[in-house]
Amino acid sequence: MAKDAETSKPKHLDPTSEYYLSSQANSGNSLTKDTLKGDNYVAWEQSAILTLKSHNELAFIDGRITKPDPKSEDFFAWDIVNSTLCSWICNSLDPPIRATVSRLNEARLIWNSLKTRYSIPNRPRIYKLWSDASMTTQGGASVMTYYMKLLGMWDELLTLSPLESCGCPKGLPDGLQTNAIKIGSVSLADDITLRHVLYVPNLAVNLIYVSCLATDANCFMAFSYDICVLQDRTSKSPIGLGKMHRGVFVFQPLSTATVAAVSESESYELWHRRMGHPFSQPLIHLPTVSVVSPSLKTICDVCCRAKHTRTVFPDSTNRAMDIFGLIHCDIWGPYRVTTISGAKYFLTIVDDYSRAVWVHLMHDKGQTGTLLRNFCNMVHTQFGKLVKIIRSDNGMNLIPSP
Repeated sequence: MAKDAETSKPKHLDPTSEYYLSSQANSGNSLTKDTLKGDNYVAWEQSAILTLKSHNELAFIDGRITKPDPKSEDFFAWDIVNSTLCSWICNSLDPPIRATVSRLNEARLIWNSLKTRYSIPNRPRIYKLWSDASMTTQGGASVMTYYMKLLGMWDELLTLSPLESCGCPKGLPDGLQTNAIKIGSVSLADDITLRHVLYVPNLAVNLIYVSCLATDANCFMAFSYDICVLQDRTSKSPIGLGKMHRGVFVFQPLSTATVAAVSESESYELWHRRMGHPFSQPLIHLPTVSVVSPSLKTICDVCCRAKHTRTVFPDSTNRAMDIFGLIHCDIWGPYRVTTISGAKYFLTIVDDYSRAVWVHLMHDKGQTGTLLRNFCNMVHTQFGKLVKIIRSDNGMNLIPSP
């Protein structure tokens, strides 16, 4: 009889069953202390997952336990647990959000609906998090408070913009293949950052492709039998070093030595200032002056300002007498960071009479002529005026094509 009673116990009351529901679980509970309002989805989801794990009910949400056939003996136990979870989730939602999921009768469907709706990458929110993280300072707060504040923003950024995953096999120099699971950026030195780096857990060393290093670091590479030198393309100065070790070049950032004392020889510029900025010919006869050729020296700013014979530019009296009688135009760019629409330039138009300013974004300088014609048409249509004079810096892109 005792054995029959044990086997007839409902599955939602059997601790060994996957449908077990603890005695502390009731439909009046809530998953989280704070309700979901939309903008706090990341924190709400983390708290809800912890609650579900503590009750061993996460499998109903992530799909490991699916809805059984209504005619099976497991359906009754599943329905009790599912109804309880639906009540928990709805109790932790703000009333307007709760109304949007009231028609769903499965906890997994409610969870997926909320996740699809509120976990979509929010570009304005991501930009704000990046700005807040870069501008956050410790101030008078403790180190722990400052660190936890940054950690919260980093976690939310990682949730809104996770690292890309890659499951494609990658070839190794020995002919074998392995899988890369993540992709990101790696900083080799202060001024060398590699982008689109694959993370391969099974790889014992970090391998760098020569083509990727040359592209991302914008450098030249010179190889010998035991050393590799990285040089900046512009200054030709060395920025990195690789030494041969067991068949590969091991990258080493260049160390900067601190100078304790410097003995500087007396230069041409120093004596030029000491003697009141004379012509270069008298200074050549000084034996202590280190000068190769005065013509190779930089132009002295003081001499240019103090010895010029032309007077300063007079104030301009050429002013427009009416709006749009004279406009000033200038093109700015290209900028290293494009806008969301892909623009790298902008055209500025200033009315000389009213000082009103118009700014137009451009993808390239070839759009200048079209924008100027459209602006003149707008002036004629909106204000009944004609643009009489267009003044610029004589840039060829400001000359409208015929």
